Amino acid sequence: MTIMSIMDEVEKKSEKPGIEILETLRESARENSIVNEPAKIAYLMKEYILGKPVFVKRTLPPVQGSIDTTEKDFVYKLTLQAPLEVLETITIHLTYKRHMELVCKVIEKKDGICLVSIQEAIIANKPRVAKRLAVEEHEVFGHHFYISKNKIDVNPLSFSVSNKVLFKDAERILSAQYPHIKIFDMDPVSQAVETKIVKKHGKGIFMTSISLNSETEFPELETMPVREAMGESFAEFKTDLVNKGIKSWLVRPILYTNVKGDIFPIGYFVLKSSDKNLEAQDYKNLQEQETKIVERIKDANTIIINQRHKIVNISTSGALIEIDNEEFQEYLLQRNEMTFDLLFKYMAGLRFYSRIHHISKKSDGKFLVGLGFHGVVHTGIGSITQSRKYLEEALGHLIKQGARFLP
Repeated sequence: MTIMSIMDEVEKKSEKPGIEILETLRESARENSIVNEPAKIAYLMKEYILGKPVFVKRTLPPVQGSIDTTEKDFVYKLTLQAPLEVLETITIHLTYKRHMELVCKVIEKKDGICLVSIQEAIIANKPRVAKRLAVEEHEVFGHHFYISKNKIDVNPLSFSVSNKVLFKDAERILSAQYPHIKIFDMDPVSQAVETKIVKKHGKGIFMTSISLNSETEFPELETMPVREAMGESFAEFKTDLVNKGIKSWLVRPILYTNVKGDIFPIGYFVLKSSDKNLEAQDYKNLQEQETKIVERIKDANTIIINQRHKIVNISTSGALIEIDNEEFQEYLLQRNEMTFDLLFKYMAGLRFYSRIHHISKKSDGKFLVGLGFHGVVHTGIGSITQSRKYLEEALGHLIKQGARFLP
């Protein structure tokens, strides 16, 4: 019997008002060790668990209890502070250096006391990184949630076929001003010089005047020096352009930022002129169409929820967030990652790239989503390590204001 099926046997009604059993919608596999031999379980109970506070998994607020020995070998008395109507099994947990869960078979139950046998102990292989802090909504909240609509987010190896349609549409619009404009996608098998340069460097190149003996470039446009970008092939390529009557030539990448915060080219503009020299403004004019293309791709591939959502608890390694937006909920169940802003009352916020670890559903339809922080996106704080230090300072401020750690 799987852990999920065991937990699903817990009754979803509580006899005590204000306490509910959460419905687990999703739970990511974790690195655990499973102990199911009675003698080893008895040793764990004696050394680490007996006399310690335990909590019933998936209860809100968490129902606390204690577990003690009985006169019978391998049978324990579980005393709960709130009477829950349970079926044949109940899962309890505690954190003692490492998170531990005990899957208990209920032998007898009466007045909040259950006689149980431990079917298995599930022990996390890694210690909990940081303690969780219960916080109030006015102190910290989540905002600007950004999540992919598709199973696989746009990345350097996966592009939507619809991108080509958008590129052709942009070509049509630009052709009124630039008849010879072309937009190419990042074809993985393309041997074109432009594709290789954009793929390798992610920057544009621009020669406003081409001749066998001279060239002019625009460093202020954040383009690459053409000789550096092309290496040994520069002279031959330049000669070929001159022989074709090309006076001016530019390549501008179309850069995309995905949910993870990765920035990479999804295509590029190529503009050649045989009747005049292109100017810096021509390079800049392509920016408007680049922005429109990226916005349309984002609209087709991602959803942005600019709505405040409650942070239930938080640590330097992750957070539990309450989500009530139904459209957002739909995509959460199908995705593994998202980006969102963590905003504080008295300090600057952070934008985290986060992975979804588990999702539970409350009786009122709201989701409780457990996230792990795995990257920081576009902030002045720096790396994920530096951001966690900044977050630690922010949480320290909340502790001084009276916030409490969860057991």
